Amino acid sequence: MLEPLVAALLAVQVPQASGPLDAPVFTDTAFGVSLPRPADQWVFEPARSRGTTTVIFYPRGVSLSAQLWGALVMTRFTRPVRLSEVADDRVAGSWRPTFGASFQLLARDSLTLAGLPAVHLIMSGTISRIALDVEEYLVARGNDLILLQFRYPQNMPRGPIAEGYDRARQGLVIHGGPLAAAGTPPAPAPPVVAAPPPLPALASATFTAPPRRELWEALGWSPWRVTRVDVSVRLDEVNRRPSFAVRLDLVNDGLPALDSVPLWLPEGAVLDSARVATGPVAVHRRPAGVLIVLPDSVGFQGAAALSLFYRGAALGARAVFADDWMPAVQSRFDSLGHGRATGEPPLTLRSNLPEGMATVATGRLSADLVASGRHQQLWSAEGAAARRPGFAIGPFAPVARATGRMTLTLWSPVYSDAPLDSAARLVAAAWAWNTRVFGAVMAPEVHVVVGTAQDHGLPGLVMLSDSSANHAFTVYREVARTWWGGAISTAGEGSAWLEQSLATWSALASGAVRVSIQDVEQAWRRLGSDAPLAALVPTTATDAELLATKGVSALEAIRSAVGEARLREIVRTLAVEKRGRVATVRDLLALLDEHGRTRLREFLY
Repeated sequence: MLEPLVAALLAVQVPQASGPLDAPVFTDTAFGVSLPRPADQWVFEPARSRGTTTVIFYPRGVSLSAQLWGALVMTRFTRPVRLSEVADDRVAGSWRPTFGASFQLLARDSLTLAGLPAVHLIMSGTISRIALDVEEYLVARGNDLILLQFRYPQNMPRGPIAEGYDRARQGLVIHGGPLAAAGTPPAPAPPVVAAPPPLPALASATFTAPPRRELWEALGWSPWRVTRVDVSVRLDEVNRRPSFAVRLDLVNDGLPALDSVPLWLPEGAVLDSARVATGPVAVHRRPAGVLIVLPDSVGFQGAAALSLFYRGAALGARAVFADDWMPAVQSRFDSLGHGRATGEPPLTLRSNLPEGMATVATGRLSADLVASGRHQQLWSAEGAAARRPGFAIGPFAPVARATGRMTLTLWSPVYSDAPLDSAARLVAAAWAWNTRVFGAVMAPEVHVVVGTAQDHGLPGLVMLSDSSANHAFTVYREVARTWWGGAISTAGEGSAWLEQSLATWSALASGAVRVSIQDVEQAWRRLGSDAPLAALVPTTATDAELLATKGVSALEAIRSAVGEARLREIVRTLAVEKRGRVATVRDLLALLDEHGRTRLREFLY
């Protein structure tokens, strides 16, 4: 893909246009993109060639050889655009040859522009004996690449030029991008704990990397948006392989009309069939995921309902469905591997299990019935809980435990009362601590499962293995993950750091583990990895440990810069302001003073 990219964008270096267009806004309906001009005296010159539209904009009467101009380029490829590869190609294949020996790369970072993932490049050098800076934004929208470029000649006053370019950048509209995640705005001291875990062991021992690359290769920036999910899962005593029936209500947020839906299936799943209201539909297998062919095209903002029937991998006595267990038509990650907001469609989960087995899920238990040797349940999740749904299957039964003024519902196999009482006290203390740090939790109900196959904190659901139920640090960490995940989703660069490190920091700050920050920093150094936190995408257990150790060290750097009281105030402010919405690293940086931002950037970039 990169070879034709150079040719497709070469017109940006040598503009060829048909004539000026004096208009306040340039609009391209084919790509669904509009851009306001930087100032009233500027004009647009559009040119189209081989599916690529190049728009040069510059002050009326000023020669392009003066290098005071910008460009908007829109082109379409046959597969999803990977921004990291495009950025590498732009730097090595276009700008280094153009600037020659004078080339300097001043900045390269990732951000969100017009609601879509983007790479931001700043370069300087000399073209035709004119020294200039070039600022370039590369934006991905599925198979489409939108490039926005601004040129700053160093022999002209920068202020007025920068103000005009900033107006153009802020006014850029790209239709077909994601909708913002919907959301509604809205103690006792820790107990004496057991010995701390050995370092480095601050990350979850059961960490499993979400399949970011696989999801992206299968889905890219899919324009399909899920508005409602209905899931039915059945498990038989002899055949321990669960059968799923999933209905997805979809809306096409993209341009143009679509006659197919890309689909990613969880590992080990086998798709039996797919249907729409009128009957079965064709399924095409692809190297990454599958493609569902619809009987009719669906236009912009059109709706479709898709039913999928598939079998999951064989289960043991207890199973956990925590991350990416459900078919996906829209990736939770952008083309850089960072998290992105995908909304919170209401979800219902119906389970039909052998008697003696139960399902514990995020959300509310709306119905619970045992008849004819089968246990049937209905769980309903909306809002924060629907953002990352999960559930556990096993021989679980609910037990109520009162700890002070708090009553917990614990789901557990048959245990003696003592371990459950101890676990209930730990969870209650952890809940009180996180309420003091972050504020009241968003989830309407919280369920705690003791005896799952692994530890995992999800919105409104804490899952603990037998060995972890009375391990203070693990309980505090997973409760923090449940609280944070139940209130806020993260997106953009550094999303993995925000999601993972704040839970670990909360557990450490509570005193639930007697580990000094020096121990944490030594654990980070021993890992032999020093990847910038903003760019880190966890794919291994070592990545998770780096997020937990270097990530906590970054928060400690903020504490040393602004003080402990101010750090807690900042974390709580971020939690309150972003409840039910999306939080980014830039939101955190905006709450810090210049000294704190400088210290944090050393870890992030």
